[in-house]
Amino acid sequence: MKLHQALAQLRPLIGSNVAVRRTPNALTNTCYQLDNGKHRYSLRLNNSQAFDLGISRMRETVILTHVSAEPWAVEVVDINEHWLLTKWIQGTTFRPNSKKEIEQLAKLVKHVHSCQIQPNDTAPPLNVCEQIEHLLTHCHIENNVILALIKDRCLRYKFPEQLTLCFHDWHPGNLIQETENLILIDWEYAASGDPVVDIACLMSGFQLDEPLRRYLQDSLQVSDDHLESALCLTELMSILWYQVRFPDHSRMNDLLAWQQSWQNR
Repeated sequence: MKLHQALAQLRPLIGSNVAVRRTPNALTNTCYQLDNGKHRYSLRLNNSQAFDLGISRMRETVILTHVSAEPWAVEVVDINEHWLLTKWIQGTTFRPNSKKEIEQLAKLVKHVHSCQIQPNDTAPPLNVCEQIEHLLTHCHIENNVILALIKDRCLRYKFPEQLTLCFHDWHPGNLIQETENLILIDWEYAASGDPVVDIACLMSGFQLDEPLRRYLQDSLQVSDDHLESALCLTELMSILWYQVRFPDHSRMNDLLAWQQSWQNR
């Protein structure tokens, strides 16, 4: 959908005299700040490639509706298959680089994971290995050694019976600090899932160094074995995601580095 079409349909909510500014650094969708003089909004126009990337718009709608009243979630104004309109959050990007900030982050993780949501047909769980398999169908990997390692790693992974709400897309661009409050702003990959995989996504997304990783791991009481498996799979999932999203830029070097890092562990 084009911007002018969305603005026309959203006029009853935002008015007709709206200043529009494109917001940078969105990898999947096109995002804008809207300002009508009284209120500011964030408008996300959805990428038509969403399914290839493993996004379920129906699941996102269910989960956002469920968490929208939480202080750590965005306030939804309108959502459908074409766009997401939320209240604008005025704050700063959160980049944890101290133990105190890791404690803030761990507290947020616990809040998200304690939010009860039952997986169902409209909000199916996200299994990291199924997500990897889905991404593989949308990119062309012909290295049999890498494919065999992927198969082996997925066979060794066990999806837990006890699932929690997981965000799955932790990185500085998706976490805003508003005064003392941390708010997650992009819920496209949120789903019921493995909490340790979610923690691995966080460690990778924020590129935490080893001391901060260990501090977070201890704070959240995660075992080494489970975390290592999750880190291996989330790293792979990220590489495949970039390959599907940007097919003209080969990620083979990243896959070879992943293979080198994990083949003997």
